[in-house]
Amino acid sequence: MRYSLVNDLPFLPSGATPNAMYSSFFNTFNRLFHSIFTSKSVVITDTLNFSEWATVELHKNRQKLYELYAERQFNTGDKFGDYVKLFSKNFKRACHLEKTRYIKNKIKNSSNAIKTTWNIINEETGRVTPRNINFKLNVDNKALTTDFEVATAFETFFTNIPVSTTESLNSSPDMALSLLKENVPECNHSFKFTHVSGSDV
Repeated sequence: MRYSLVNDLPFLPSGATPNAMYSSFFNTFNRLFHSIFTSKSVVITDTLNFSEWATVELHKNRQKLYELYAERQFNTGDKFGDYVKLFSKNFKRACHLEKTRYIKNKIKNSSNAIKTTWNIINEETGRVTPRNINFKLNVDNKALTTDFEVATAFETFFTNIPVSTTESLNSSPDMALSLLKENVPECNHSFKFTHVSGSDV
């Protein structure tokens, strides 16, 4: 950026006022800054933060990596560039191993391993759907707001479906028996059941 600034600064004629000189410098600097450091949109998710699983050594190595990246802008030698690449590769590998160890321990020490595993998967992939806990169910003019009340209301509703859907039908045991006799022929055969032994068989 400093080379661009030197090349792009307009020629300031002698006798220019300090305000004009500063304004010219600021406008050039501001234009170059925004052309080099473009703004980026960052999507914030609920993934694990670096500080949640990183060790003290990883924090130090990350800071050193930032410093190496900054120095690489001025130190363009091949040897130094290879060193930065190797350091970055080793840092990423160490981060992967440490994060894996942290997640395994979290699942191992959880009371519900399956639920914890799915929570981690959803957090890491960004598929976390926040639950709307401000719900209210109105049953028989009564507001139900707790999980237990809502679950009980659903259970009662579906348990009573056979009764509630047939209570208006004109049916009775006598009518059912009459319908059976009218449509199914009566069996006239008689059966006799007696105890038999193994030799009888």
